[in-house]
Amino acid sequence: SSVFSSLGGSAAPPTMGNAGPRTCLRCGAEDLEGEAPGEVPTTLDPDDGSPVSPASPSSSGPSSPGKSDRRAEVALKSVLPSDGNLTVMMFGMTGSGKSSLGNLIAGKEVFVASDDTSSVTNQDSVMRYAADDGSLVLLDTIGLGDTEISQEEVIASIRDVAVSAPCGIDVILFVLRFGRITDDTIARMIYLTDFLWGRECLPNLYTVVTGASRLLNKPAEASEWIEQQAQSNWRFKHIYDLVGNDPRRFIFIDNPDPLSQEPHIEERQAASRSVVLEALVAHPLAGIVPFSHASMRKARELSEAEVRELELRRREVQELEMIDDRSSSSSSASTSDGSKNDPNTSLKKELEIFDDRSSSSSAS
Repeated sequence: SSVFSSLGGSAAPPTMGNAGPRTCLRCGAEDLEGEAPGEVPTTLDPDDGSPVSPASPSSSGPSSPGKSDRRAEVALKSVLPSDGNLTVMMFGMTGSGKSSLGNLIAGKEVFVASDDTSSVTNQDSVMRYAADDGSLVLLDTIGLGDTEISQEEVIASIRDVAVSAPCGIDVILFVLRFGRITDDTIARMIYLTDFLWGRECLPNLYTVVTGASRLLNKPAEASEWIEQQAQSNWRFKHIYDLVGNDPRRFIFIDNPDPLSQEPHIEERQAASRSVVLEALVAHPLAGIVPFSHASMRKARELSEAEVRELELRRREVQELEMIDDRSSSSSSASTSDGSKNDPNTSLKKELEIFDDRSSSSSAS
């Protein structure tokens, strides 16, 4: 069976509706997209990747008690509650595997994915997926660093996607390709977290590392790797700081392209999907408020105030430099030989004499 087989749902751009609005049980908003509750969410067997109903962990056939227990445990850990409307937004550099991650979480092909320098996610693409049972809303964004779209358009699109969630955003997934952290990546992260969204988004932030097969389902090795990277790579350390130096907020997945003909694709996707869903289920909704449009507005107001303050300081420095230039010109014009009365000239001569003495002393 295919990993893209279970949740069901509907996809649409942020401004489009589906069968009709449904009231969010968490905040009472009525403009959430999605259809009436449909299929029961399905988890995946940790051994063979086959769908497992949470209501009947052993429904796929006879199995040993140990295997049934593992299936039941996975079912409990990786099933999002119906009508919970957990809202997840994904962002990352172009080619990081962001849209592929969205397809993995949705359990079906929803977003157009490509590992290219130009983002296939654009303003005409599907940006939103809503599970039929109301458990999940996924928001995709245009890739940062896109080579064919201006960065102003990219930032505007990311902002619009963020404000399209009426209840706010519960989880923000920063998608990072294993081994790919550049100065450009960090610069864009700083802009988003400090100026566009503001630091209030950080409790909702997780980092998903794609293409990390050797660290998938290996928490001890993953934690050791994270600590080593944080000590040796300042770029990684910045990202680690953003997630509160918490290794549990790093999610390592191995999500191969279904068309790549690599071995054991379905099993690897199933394992990756379980890891991501477990992290989403474990997110402490009761203790961390959703990131909202109000948070973005506050961040923008603060950044605008900082820009105004910076501009004021810059003007003060320019005025002081002009005063210094005028004083220097006046001093030069008042003497026939500027070097005679320039206090800096005598100081320079004293320093030259001191240097000469030091050189002579060293030579002897």
